[in-house]
Amino acid sequence: MRVLHLMRGSEEVYGAERVIFAELEKLRLAGVDARFLMLQESRLGEAGDLMGKLLEEMGVPVVRVPVDKAISTRAVTDLRRAIEREAPQVVHTHGYKGDVYGLLACRLAKVPVVGEIHGWLFPRDDYVIRFYEWLDVQALKRMDAVIVLADHYRRMILRMGFQSQRIKLIPSGVDVPALKAKVGQADLRQRLGIAADRPVIGMLTRLSHEKGVDLFLRAFALVRRRHPRAVGVVFGDGPERQALAQLAAELELGPTELVWAGYCAEAMDALCALDVVAQTSRTEALPQALMEAMVMERPVVVTAVGGCPELVQEGETGYVVPSSDPETIAARLCHLIEHPDLALRMGRSGAARIAEGYTMQHWVERTLRVYETLSRAPS
Repeated sequence: MRVLHLMRGSEEVYGAERVIFAELEKLRLAGVDARFLMLQESRLGEAGDLMGKLLEEMGVPVVRVPVDKAISTRAVTDLRRAIEREAPQVVHTHGYKGDVYGLLACRLAKVPVVGEIHGWLFPRDDYVIRFYEWLDVQALKRMDAVIVLADHYRRMILRMGFQSQRIKLIPSGVDVPALKAKVGQADLRQRLGIAADRPVIGMLTRLSHEKGVDLFLRAFALVRRRHPRAVGVVFGDGPERQALAQLAAELELGPTELVWAGYCAEAMDALCALDVVAQTSRTEALPQALMEAMVMERPVVVTAVGGCPELVQEGETGYVVPSSDPETIAARLCHLIEHPDLALRMGRSGAARIAEGYTMQHWVERTLRVYETLSRAPS
């Protein structure tokens, strides 16, 4: 079976992109001829080819379709031709441009199309993004199938008028042996100059509004009142870096209290450097970094958004707290610092939960059934 995964090229690689990399890799290992069909936007220049180059290094064939305008009818035509040349049984789309262009091109090429929902922001004050996300919803409604990563999104799109029989709940997963094999590349505590006996709380995330790093900073400032030796670490970069640094200064979190570690290629070692992992997002689907933290047996404190409450079992594998509540976040973080035996048990329980139902093998088996059903359906 040949499958094309379609998405616009990105100059950054974060959660959604890493999920797609893992999906393509595991499909190919399962014997699927999985290829990446990339909408290459000229406005991004060379940086927009990052995903394509990384996938080619992994051995994944990449087909590039140039896009020279924000909205381009020519891109639909070029995409249709590329799909007809590649002759896939199914096209699997990601992101609003992949979904909209993919639906139109697949209908013209008469190829089944399935979209995967990674989540929306629907910002109150950005009407351009709201329009594009509304357009994405309209395209997804018309697809042959739609994959959601969490029941939260299944319920959401049912309220939006999606047909229930087309919705496929398939949580994303992680490759547990591959993640564990990456541990030990670097001693991040030593690199960051953090003493071994200091409690460390942190995040591995993109520094953007929806990820709620500001909530973590406010919570950590409260943690420091009870535990002045605690250290906060933020791994990652993003558009809010300067604003967050300013907030940290206002909260009196200097370099000895809070470490801005930047982007870290050794993600598993970064997670292992933390005693407790916080995920204080305002919106999520099913965070890859959260699953990776659980594989590394880290206790987690997460906000009750997206699929997080489905993944984290309250009081067993971590704590689920209300969104935008720094006081409760701080209280849970303190509790885990103060009860290391409990933190250890929660970390182990989290790893077991991932192994039971959130591996890439589970994802591949469920997704292949969707592909096979669509490929057999009459056109």
